[in-house]
Order: sequence, then C-alpha cells, then structure tokens
Amino acid sequence: MNIKRFLLASAAVFILFQISGYIVHGVLLMKTYEELASLWRPDMMSLMWMMYITGAVYTLTFVLLYTRWRRKGGIVEALGYGLVIVLFMNLTGVLNQHIIFPVPAELTVRWLIYGSIEILLGAIVAGLVYRPKA
Repeated sequence: MNIKRFLLASAAVFILFQISGYIVHGVLLMKTYEELASLWRPDMMSLMWMMYITGAVYTLTFVLLYTRWRRKGGIVEALGYGLVIVLFMNLTGVLNQHIIFPVPAELTVRWLIYGSIEILLGAIVAGLVYRPKA
C-alpha cells in the first residue's frame, strides 16, 4: 500500500463525505428531521463531535478496504467496490434503522438512495486518487 496515496485518498473521501453529509442531512432531509424531532436525542448537537471521529474511522476503513479490493484501478472497479459497500453497509444499516426506529418508509428510501450515491461517489474518488502514477 502506498501510504501517501492512501492518506490523500482518505482526506479527499472524508471531505466528500462531510460535504455530501451536510447537503443530505442538513439541507435535503432537514424538514423531515424537524417533523420527527421527538425521535432524536435532545442533546444530539452537543455530541456531533463524535460524528467527525466516526466519520474519520469510517473513511479510513473505507479507503483501506478499497486498497485491498483494487486490482488494476479504474472507475468500473471503483463502482464495483462501492456497490459491495452499499450492500454491506448502507442497505443493511438503513433497513435495520427502519426496523428499530419508527421512521417513515419514505425517509428510509431516501436514506438508501442518498447513502448509496454518497458511497458510490466516495468509491470513485478513492479510485481516482488512489491510483498509480502514469
């Protein structure tokens, strides 16, 4: 593994995930979240610093797994990796959230769609940044 490319890819994917997370949860889903305010922790905003830590761990693991998945590189390979992560993490995680919490099915579907897009974009970014020099 090339540590420099790994760290660059991790930083790029982390930034992508933070920006897309804000767009999805802070803009696109905000009205829905406000309607479901009784479901969320009242002190949630004071704990958001933990989200940066878990986001960093998730991103480092995401890129590390990509470096192990990668054979020749390329967008198609990165998308294949992203699809596996969508099935492994997003589909199962979101469906379990729907089972545990009384969230509307429409929110579950939006979580699935937006999360899948984020993961696939993250895989593309990892693939573009973590590639051998030409």
